[in-house]
Amino acid sequence: MRYAGYTRVGDGPDVAGYGPAAQAEGIARFVAARGGELVGIYEDQSSGRRADLRTAFGRLIADAAADAFDAVVVHKHDRFARDRRDALVYKALLKQRGIPVLSVLEPTDPDSPGGMLVEGMLEVVAEFYSLNLAQEVRKGLSRRAALGFHVGAAPFGYRLAHGMLLPTDELTVAREVLETYLSGTVSDHDLVRSLGARGLRRRRADGALVPLTRDTVRSILTSPVYAGLVGSRGAVVAGRHPAIISPAQHEAILTQRGRFFRASRANRRSPRAYPFSSVLRCGRCGGPMWGSASLRGRHEHMTYRCAWRHQGRTACDQPAIPSSLIDRAALAAMERMIIPRSLAEAALARTDQHTQRERARAELTAVDQRLRRARTLFLEGLLEPDAWRAEEERARREERRLRIPNVQAGRPGARLAPATVRTIAALFHRAEGAERKALARLVLAKMEADGRTARVIAATSLGEWLIAATP
Repeated sequence: MRYAGYTRVGDGPDVAGYGPAAQAEGIARFVAARGGELVGIYEDQSSGRRADLRTAFGRLIADAAADAFDAVVVHKHDRFARDRRDALVYKALLKQRGIPVLSVLEPTDPDSPGGMLVEGMLEVVAEFYSLNLAQEVRKGLSRRAALGFHVGAAPFGYRLAHGMLLPTDELTVAREVLETYLSGTVSDHDLVRSLGARGLRRRRADGALVPLTRDTVRSILTSPVYAGLVGSRGAVVAGRHPAIISPAQHEAILTQRGRFFRASRANRRSPRAYPFSSVLRCGRCGGPMWGSASLRGRHEHMTYRCAWRHQGRTACDQPAIPSSLIDRAALAAMERMIIPRSLAEAALARTDQHTQRERARAELTAVDQRLRRARTLFLEGLLEPDAWRAEEERARREERRLRIPNVQAGRPGARLAPATVRTIAALFHRAEGAERKALARLVLAKMEADGRTARVIAATSLGEWLIAATP
């Protein structure tokens, strides 16, 4: 039997001996004890809950579709996925190929009811650990900010040393930007132009020197750090680092910007949804492409434009590309992604009218309980008559809104019936707004557009699986 090992770095330092190397050794011993063949180890050097962002994990799923091995071995089940949805989806996809996921330290029988129960409990515990760890990290960061320590990357003009912000030579440039803007005679664009003409640069995290942009100037003008303040739970408190302007000057800058500054039309948040903006790249300069809309007569014309050309970062000559061209290329790829019947039936079970009926019943119960509590408070004289009547009327309105669907037993709704939704493209047509963008990110890794040509460069591991699983 051919086994493939999968290892992933943990969330903290390797103090327990469970790093990728130790995981690989345990997997090798596990395979040897079973008399199998270890065909390879897929190792991810980055942590994180999202499985689709792990490179080696994507190769593992793609190789499984190519019948490269018969089983997957992990050190513990949380190394495979700490998100229950990822665990369910990818284990179901592997199971369709007859490939089980086995654990060295948490052996279970994935085909028995008891083994499925234990494995499900382990997945719940793993997700709880991940979410609880994130909550504790946020709590610690909030505590550090409340004590006056800066949280996050060092702003322009400072460097981090043992958690403290220390000034650098660039702080003189930041001081000049703030004092010049306080004079009330220049704009953001004027500052960028004058700094660029003098050849001033900023140093990126990788050590490279790059020109100062409007984003850099805007962050200098709006950040409270330069007034000796740090953010804490939406408020600002006194920091432990040196300031170059007073809090009063910082407030004066914000007031001045609020009075005179108005974002350009291109920078305002659009209510329209551009589903492929997160995966689409310019075929001429490699930059991201943004969605844009304009009126031509009475009709709205939606396009994708090169962001780097718009920002002036490159000499790209990419024209605006109609969104219909991008849609056709993406849908052609999605049409090849066949949804397995088991997944379609699972989606149907989640969206049928019986599920809606149970949800409506639970909401009605909550409304009734709230009304009972209000009635008790009214009878005990703790609630005014007007407030009681208003609460009663609001509850009656909600009861009328929450009408329980009257469906026959065993007759699920047909909105996502497997017979009508067999491809990702069909599912995309039924989705709306943010759902389309999430679906595009789920199955498409990269698209490229050049002039009148658009194509899908790569699908995600899930998208590749759905293509390879096509009968």
